[in-house]
Amino acid sequence: MPELKKLIKAFKYKGIKESGDVLSQIMTMRLKSNKNMVFDAITYVPMHKNRKLKRIFNHAEILSMKVAKNINFKHKKLLKKVINTEQQAKLEFSDRLTNLNNSFAINNATNIKNKHILLIDDISTTGATLHECSKVLKNNGASTVTALVLAKTNY
Repeated sequence: MPELKKLIKAFKYKGIKESGDVLSQIMTMRLKSNKNMVFDAITYVPMHKNRKLKRIFNHAEILSMKVAKNINFKHKKLLKKVINTEQQAKLEFSDRLTNLNNSFAINNATNIKNKHILLIDDISTTGATLHECSKVLKNNGASTVTALVLAKTNY
């Protein structure tokens, strides 16, 4: 879907926040279409503070805030990025699988014991980012972690 790809790139790399409105509506429709999905908290894939300074905003955070608002639900900052790793998009497939190891942590000892977490990001290629974030959430007591992304791409 070339239109979706253009919207994502405009939002993520050009900082066109209005694209986020359209993208969050797509995610909200996808979420609402799955009636069996249950969650206690909505969160997002965090960005390291140095990268956020360069990009001005975290696209996954904006999407999660908009999706949460669209369904009248509170979004929470459950994770933080503690290591400023290489951008996944710039790496070879095999390097993507290990680049993020131990780079995420729980945010301020948030209580997520036995909670069902909805984790939002824009794109999944290898699944490494979602895996690492899910691992941290589950290691800190989350019962389940379900990911919601705009697109799944092949490397």
